[in-house]
Amino acid sequence: MCARLETEKCASTEDADHRQAIDALAALLENEASPVETAKAIASAYDDYLLAMPDPKNNNKVYIFWVLYMCHAIRNFGDAAVQGCLINLHKAMSELPDVNNLDGSIRRGPGGAIYWRELAYWPFAFVDHGLQYNDPVEFASDEATEFYFQAPLLLNGTNFGAAILERGIDTRKLPAEADSFLKLGIEQAYSEKRRETE
Repeated sequence: MCARLETEKCASTEDADHRQAIDALAALLENEASPVETAKAIASAYDDYLLAMPDPKNNNKVYIFWVLYMCHAIRNFGDAAVQGCLINLHKAMSELPDVNNLDGSIRRGPGGAIYWRELAYWPFAFVDHGLQYNDPVEFASDEATEFYFQAPLLLNGTNFGAAILERGIDTRKLPAEADSFLKLGIEQAYSEKRRETE
């Protein structure tokens, strides 16, 4: 399945900003745009929204895009070259100019992160969501929540996190994150339903 169609699987939204950003991401995954071009296109999609957003801690659809649609790409595209593009996209996003409010102050998002300079911390949100179990976007049945059904997606998420570490991108919280992911993989290797039948 082509990257654009695969990305569309979790892109059931009429939001024009999301749609523009999703199209930019799909173009990157199909080698139609570079990571730098994609970063600029995604930022452009949310320019008006960021300036109009009264409280960056509420209804932050930039974050929604990052942890849902980008997470979907990370889980479903395990090819090293594709994951390299996604990592380069993170880097390109963090090198974009800061977003300024109308009063000249710097626009900040959840946790006080600066758009777009401090976006590099967010890859761990991807890995966190990428390793979650029973993802309602991708799994509809109890049987599909079994570990072995999700193993390829979990492996892709893990490899993505490892590649970020190898590139030296944002390793500030790595020990704590790695420990929690390891425990998750060990403790939830099977669904609760399967455990009850064994």
